[in-house]
Amino acid sequence: VTKSICRVCASPVTKIFSGSLLENYSVDYFQCSFCDYVQTTEPFWLEEAYNRPINDVDTGLMMRSFWHRNITSTLIYILFNTRGLFLDYGGGFGVFVRLMRDIGFDFYWQDKHTENLFAKGFEFTESEQNSVELLTCFEAFEHFVEPAIELENLLNISQN
Repeated sequence: VTKSICRVCASPVTKIFSGSLLENYSVDYFQCSFCDYVQTTEPFWLEEAYNRPINDVDTGLMMRSFWHRNITSTLIYILFNTRGLFLDYGGGFGVFVRLMRDIGFDFYWQDKHTENLFAKGFEFTESEQNSVELLTCFEAFEHFVEPAIELENLLNISQN
């Protein structure tokens, strides 16, 4: 069943195109008439997609992690408490967290779908109810089935 409302703001959506995912599934894409959010039909393919969290042709994974480190560290130095607790939500293999810890920030990792390879021992559990100075979330929004609920959860962890 196709949702006829936006998963972010609950406004009407319009079909804008169809495409294929994972070389196997035909999927319709819809755009919100109010906030312009683009969503697919209900993402029934996620379990299969998470079996291989990194695309074999993604040659920019490390480069983007270094870029994210440079930008985020600059923002932290300018805008935030550098001694605070930080969380990378949807942190993939933990490359970004490892890079941020290596330059002195108290960063932690969280990802429901990917194994933590590079930041072992620095997993974040929401039950700790820690006050997080800044939460980062790179390349994860497109994986949220219910983005409004996910955003609410993120804002409960940190307002930044």
